Amino acid sequence: MEEEVVNFAVLYFGDNNLNGGAQRFDGDDSFSVMHRELKNAFLKPDISGVIRLMDAHFGMHNFSLWYLFRDEQIKILNLIQKSALEEMEIYFRQIYERHYPTMHIMDELRIPLPKPFACTAEFVLNTGLRRLLEKEELDLDQLQRGISEFKKWHFELDRSTLNFVATSKVNTIMERFAHEPEDMSLMEGVEAALKILGTLSLEPDLWKAQNIYFSIGKELLGVKRRQAESDPHARKWVGLFNCLGSYLRVRCF
Repeated sequence: MEEEVVNFAVLYFGDNNLNGGAQRFDGDDSFSVMHRELKNAFLKPDISGVIRLMDAHFGMHNFSLWYLFRDEQIKILNLIQKSALEEMEIYFRQIYERHYPTMHIMDELRIPLPKPFACTAEFVLNTGLRRLLEKEELDLDQLQRGISEFKKWHFELDRSTLNFVATSKVNTIMERFAHEPEDMSLMEGVEAALKILGTLSLEPDLWKAQNIYFSIGKELLGVKRRQAESDPHARKWVGLFNCLGSYLRVRCF
């Protein structure tokens, strides 16, 4: 439970390049001097001057990414990578959309796409599918169109990433269904998503969704079956539940 007040400064050059300093707080006056000098040098801009001032103020207490523990290094690099991939996605999508007519004609004429075109399109389409699966509300029509576009080109599917994201999406919907078991639209959504994903031969990890399904069935299926004898709503619920079970490969008795 020890605490310490410190002065610190960080200069970020982009990518994985940064320079930081930290030392024990030595009063408002010394902090104000350091702050003023570093700010003035940075605004000129005099980057080499900023580095010299950091060396002067922090001495041996200067640090870089290499001073972090490995877990923190990975955490920082993942953040940098995420930003870089988002930037690349924008550029690749612009290239894909600009040259789509040419690629379409080549595909119609059965002419193999040049590798730069193929790699760009493959990246954009895989990323597009991932984005659709990551949306809070799954748009099944958009997902179907995205899959149809992907299958048209016969590209390599990023299976590990898409299986992971699909697993998360199915689990999220099933968790909502566990809290709202009367909402049949949630059952229809999971069933439709699994059906569409099956056309890509994706294999999401269903164990959590299967456990949720089994728990709901154990609690409600018997009651719903009895109600179904006279209640059309309950009859529809039982039918959807059984159909969902076939997609999840779980049977409740």
